[in-house]
Amino acid sequence: MKNLFISCFLLFTYSTHASNWVEVNQSKDAVFIDLDSIKKSSNFLFYSSLENMTSMGLNSVIVKTKANCAKRMVIESIASYYGQPMGKGDLIEEETLSNIGSPDPESKSFAVMKFACSYKK
Repeated sequence: MKNLFISCFLLFTYSTHASNWVEVNQSKDAVFIDLDSIKKSSNFLFYSSLENMTSMGLNSVIVKTKANCAKRMVIESIASYYGQPMGKGDLIEEETLSNIGSPDPESKSFAVMKFACSYKK
């Protein structure tokens, strides 16, 4: 179990500055996915998504996610909040998440998962 945790952690450690962000849904609430972060391991797919925001002095958030494409389930594990748009500037806060579930088909989370799953077939 310890090796599994270490492996998952290592999959998520990389610089946001070397990212290849692509817009997934084109709306006023755009969400992006880092194509370079999409990795398949066993029955799971790992990827990072980014949303720009303007609340509480924060300008963007990057969420690292593990997905089971067949079951349409996601596990959001780490959220990193930045002071500038597109994950740039100072890292303001990093939060460990335990959000597990099936995203609503109308949600941005579902759109990102669907894009990632179809990208890495």
